Amino acid sequence: MTTMHGFRPYATLIAVSMAVLSGCAADRTTSPLSTQNTQISPLVMALSSTQVIVPGATAGSFTNAIVANNSGRALTEFWDNSSADVGASKVQACNVGFFALGTMALDCINVAPGSFANQGGFTKYFGDGPGARDATGFMFAGAYSYTVTLKGSFAGDASEVGWFTKTAGGVYTFNVVSAWSSRTINSSITINTGGQNWGFFIRNGTLTDGGCANPNTNCSDAEGGFTAKPFQQFALFENTAEDTFLVGTEDNLLELFPDAPNSRDSDYNDYIFSVKADVIGGQGCSPGYWKNHSTWPAGYSPNTLFSAVFENAFPGKTMQQVLATGGGGLNALGRQTVGAFLNAKALGVNYDLTAQSVIDQFNAVFPGGNYDSVKNTFEALTDVNGRICPLN
Repeated sequence: MTTMHGFRPYATLIAVSMAVLSGCAADRTTSPLSTQNTQISPLVMALSSTQVIVPGATAGSFTNAIVANNSGRALTEFWDNSSADVGASKVQACNVGFFALGTMALDCINVAPGSFANQGGFTKYFGDGPGARDATGFMFAGAYSYTVTLKGSFAGDASEVGWFTKTAGGVYTFNVVSAWSSRTINSSITINTGGQNWGFFIRNGTLTDGGCANPNTNCSDAEGGFTAKPFQQFALFENTAEDTFLVGTEDNLLELFPDAPNSRDSDYNDYIFSVKADVIGGQGCSPGYWKNHSTWPAGYSPNTLFSAVFENAFPGKTMQQVLATGGGGLNALGRQTVGAFLNAKALGVNYDLTAQSVIDQFNAVFPGGNYDSVKNTFEALTDVNGRICPLN
C-alpha cells in the first residue's frame, strides 16, 4: 500500500494468489500417495473485544449498558445528546444510542434510505473516565480481517468518509470509500491491512469549525475531547457476543442547536458503521511442506536470506537452509519460524497469526530467550497437529 499524506480512492486489497500444489505435509521428503483435493470447512474462531479493539492514549472499556435518553455528556454518556435531526413529532430519539438499541424515532430527518431497517442489536458502549462514560480513543487491531458496512446515515451535510492506517512515525494513509461518502446504506468492504491497526476518518471541507477539514489527527484517531480541536468524532458500541461493533461518527463541531437553522450537534449518527472481524483459523502447513516446495508467496523464495526478515540468528543461511537444519533448540525454532511466516503470507486470514506477529515473536526471544515456547506456539498451528494444509 502506498503511504502518503492526504487521500487516495479506496482500492480493493488484493490477496496473494497461490497455485494449488501437490506434495507433502509434515516433515517428510516423499509425496503422499494421493494428491486428491478435499474441501474442508475451516474453523471459525471467536474473538473478544480485547483482541479487536486497540485503546487510545487513555484506555477505555465496555463497562456500561447503553441507556439512550438524551441526558447529555455533562451528566452521563458522552454521545447521549439531543439531535438536530429530530422530526416533526419532536421525539428526541435520534442520536446513535437509540440506533444501537433499535429504538430510534422513525421520523428522524436527513435519513439515508434503508437506515431504519438496520438499527438495533447492541448492548454496551466504549468509554473511559468516571463510570467509563467519557469519550476515549480507539482503533481496530491489524491482526485480523474485517467486514465493514455502512448501516445508517443521518447527515445533514455530505462528508468524505473512509478508513486510515498510521505508521509508527505518524504518517497517515487515508482510503476514501466513495459508496460510504455517498451514503449508500449496506455498502460493505473488507479491510485487511496485513498487520497495521486502522480506524475511521471523516472529512468535511465546509464545516471547518468542527476540525474535520484536515483529518490528519482532527477527525481520525478518535482521541479528541470537547473543549478544543481535535474534537471527539466517534462513538463505539458492541453486541452481547462481543463479535460485532458499531461506530457512530460526527462530522462537525460538538455543539447543540437543535431548533436553529443549519444547526450543529453531537449525536454521532452522521455515518454509522458495523464492524465484524472475519478471523478464520484451522489452516497451517508444516515446515516440511515448505522445505519440499519451491513455490513460495510473492516476494519470497527458498533463496531469501533468513536475516532479510528476522534477526540474524543464522548468518548467511537462506530460509530453505534453515528449514533443512536438523536438531532442537534454536534450529527447531528456526524451522517453525520460517514455516509460520510463510503460512501467514500464503494463507492470510485462514492462518491465526500475521507475518509481523511471527517476526515479532521470533525477534523477542532471540538471542537467549525461551525458544521452545515460541517453537511450540508455531508448531501447534500446523497440519502436524491436526490442522489443514490447503496447499497439498
